[in-house]
Amino acid sequence: MVSFAVDLLKIVQKKLSPLREAEIIYRRLFEVCGVCKEADLLQKLNNDMKCEKYIDADKVTYGVYYQALLLSKKGRSSRD
Repeated sequence: MVSFAVDLLKIVQKKLSPLREAEIIYRRLFEVCGVCKEADLLQKLNNDMKCEKYIDADKVTYGVYYQALLLSKKGRSSRD
């Protein structure tokens, strides 16, 4: 489901102008990655967002990212 949302984001980004709405989508994807314990995908999405020249992420977006990163690593066993 998360990979579907990422693919959908790529399609939507081509149609959004300005890309402010894309930042909101990134926030929701960050939250989902945190809940689903997808730290690797979360970091990839963050890097993709940073590379997007039309998105200037604000403090709220980065706050959601860091909270999701902590959540994605919380409760993981030592073998993960």
